[in-house]
Amino acid sequence: MCHLHGVSITVVVSAYNVETYIRDCLESLHKQTLQESQFVVVDDGSTDGTGAICEHYASIDSRFKILRKKRNEGTLLARKSGCELASGTWLTFLDGDDVLANPEILSDIVSWLERYPHVDILQLGFIYEGGTEKKRREMDDWLGVKGHKEEDGSIAITRKCFERNEVSWCVCGKVFKADKVKQALPLIPDIYMICAEDCLMCFLFCIFSSSFRTWDRNAYVYRLGTGISTRAVSIEKFAEYAREPLVAELLSKALEDLGVLPQYREILVCLKKQLTRTQIYRMSCLDGEWSKAFAMLCANADCNMLSHACASIFKGRQKLFLEKTQALFEKPDSRAGKVFQSILHLFMEEGDRGAGAQKKLAIQTRELQAAQAELESIKHSVSFRTGRAVTWLPRKVRDCMKFLKEHGMSDTLHRCFAKVSHFLR
Repeated sequence: MCHLHGVSITVVVSAYNVETYIRDCLESLHKQTLQESQFVVVDDGSTDGTGAICEHYASIDSRFKILRKKRNEGTLLARKSGCELASGTWLTFLDGDDVLANPEILSDIVSWLERYPHVDILQLGFIYEGGTEKKRREMDDWLGVKGHKEEDGSIAITRKCFERNEVSWCVCGKVFKADKVKQALPLIPDIYMICAEDCLMCFLFCIFSSSFRTWDRNAYVYRLGTGISTRAVSIEKFAEYAREPLVAELLSKALEDLGVLPQYREILVCLKKQLTRTQIYRMSCLDGEWSKAFAMLCANADCNMLSHACASIFKGRQKLFLEKTQALFEKPDSRAGKVFQSILHLFMEEGDRGAGAQKKLAIQTRELQAAQAELESIKHSVSFRTGRAVTWLPRKVRDCMKFLKEHGMSDTLHRCFAKVSHFLR
C-alpha cells in the first residue's frame, strides 16, 4: 500500500476515569496492522489508573502520543486538544470505553479512502455490546444511515444530519478529512462540555465538508451502558443534559462569525427543537424531581419552544405532567413558573378544542335521534300502511340515509335503511 504522507490516519481517544475499559480500547489500537497511523490519547484529568495504562502503551508502541491534562476539562476540549495534535490525512474518534472491530480495520478504511480521495466524511457501521435488546435497537436506529447513502454540498450534508435526521451527529464511527476538521477547530469554544459535544463538533465539521459517503463496514464497537449517553438518567446527569439546547446558540454565533448564518438558520431551528424535545423525554424518564429538572431546562431552552413542545408531548397525559411538576405552582414568578403557566394555558386551549368537539358530537347525536324518531313516525302512519307513501317515501328515506351517513351513522342503521329503501322500490 502506497501512502503519500507519513501518517495516513489519526485516531483521537478521549479518556476520563475509564480504568476498567481503557486497556481494551488501547489494545485494539495497538493491534492495528496499519503502521502509518497515529493514536492521540487525551487523558482528561483522570483520578484512577487510566493515565498509567495510557503511558504503558506509549512505551511499547511509538504510534501512541499521550496528552495528560492536570484537571478534567470535558470531552469537547479533550477532543479539540487531540485534533490539534493530529498529523494524519484522515481523522477519526474513539471513546475510551469503546474498541475498534478488528486489527485490519484502519488499513481497510485507508484503502477505501485512497480509492475515493474526494470524500470529506465517511460513515462506518457499528457493532453493539452490552445493554438490552431494546437499547441496541434504539442505538441502531439512531446511528444507522437513513435515506441516501451519499450527499454532496455542505448545506445538503448538514440538512441530512441535523434537519432530516438521516445521519446521527455522533462523531465516533465517522472518518473526517483532517484539514476540514482543523478549519473548524477555531470555532469550537473553550468551554466544559460532556453532553452534545458530538452535536457541536459534527455540525462544524459538516459546514466545511462537501462530500459525504457511507461504507457499510462494521468498524466501531460501541459499548452500551458505560458512557453518559447510554446510562440511566439521574437528576445529576440531567444537570448536564439540560444544557444541550445551548448548543444551537453556540453554533449560531459561530455561523454568524463566518458570515453564513442565514443559510443555516432553518437547520438550527430544527436542531433546537430536537434538542429541546430530547431533554423533555429524558426528564420524563426521571422517577421524581421533575420540577427541579424542568427548572434546569428552562434556564437553557427557548421558553416558547419548550412550552409548545411540552404541550405536544404530554397531550392526553396532562394529568401526569401536572402531578409531576406541581411544585412549580408555588413559584409563579420564576422563569420555570412562567413557562409552566404558559403550558397550562396551552393545555386549557387544547381542552377547549376538545370540549368544542364534544359539543358538536352532542348536536349531531340529537339530530340523529330526531331523524330516527321521524322514521318511526312514518312507519306507523296511515299513509305508510295504505301505500300512498310509495311516491314520496323513498325520497324521504334517501334523505335520511344521506343525513345519517354525513353524521357517522352505524353500519346496522345503514342496513336498516337500505332494507326499507328496497322494500319501497
